[in-house]
Amino acid sequence: MIPAIYALLRKLIKLLTRSKPLLVLTLFAVVIVVNTFLFYWAEAVVGGRSDVDLFEALYWSVITSATVGYGDV
Repeated sequence: MIPAIYALLRKLIKLLTRSKPLLVLTLFAVVIVVNTFLFYWAEAVVGGRSDVDLFEALYWSVITSATVGYGDV
């Protein structure tokens, strides 16, 4: 089982290093998913808010990652 997973990961890494736009898109998607679950965990589980769902966390993650902080100018 472990050698099969290792071989699959090697193929995936080879594919991603061949195509730079695919690598960037994949990394952005991973960041969005990780941020979504971290925000949900911080607000719903640790903070105790019952009105937070995964879609709100996904919205927060996309908006936060995609916007530029013009307040710094």
